[in-house]
Amino acid sequence: MIVLVILTGFTVLVGCGGAESKTAQAYRAAGVAEVSGTITFDSKPLAHAQIQFSENENLGSAYSYGVTDANGRYQMRVDSRRTGTLPGDKIVRVWTTKRGIDFDPLMQGEYNNKEIIPVQYNRESTQKITVEPGKRQTFNFDLKSEGKVDPTPAPHFGEE
Repeated sequence: MIVLVILTGFTVLVGCGGAESKTAQAYRAAGVAEVSGTITFDSKPLAHAQIQFSENENLGSAYSYGVTDANGRYQMRVDSRRTGTLPGDKIVRVWTTKRGIDFDPLMQGEYNNKEIIPVQYNRESTQKITVEPGKRQTFNFDLKSEGKVDPTPAPHFGEE
């Protein structure tokens, strides 16, 4: 009888530990790639910036996002619980204002009320990358301060 209890407990533990959620299965099937890198501004680390990889030119299109740390390093996120980004061609956008993803717990610390990054890196970005499915990839960006700056905050998802 003791053996039966131990075996039953073992079966339950093994069954619980090996299961993969349906969401994790869907991300794996979609080829979600782990993407990270560093963003600099005039060759200096850009802290507390938001980076977005958008599906197309529309500011309201689906995107993955990341937030830079004090050293300008970021890791992309599919959502607030999962790191990575979906594969394919992406447009890269960078903002230093908080509004774009202010619902995310990663957005903590000091942020600008006015944008400091020129529009060629956010609202009017043409910077494109290609994310390969299922691979760990690094994309570094060195932004320059020359250019027109739109001081309004980054748009919320779905706004233009």
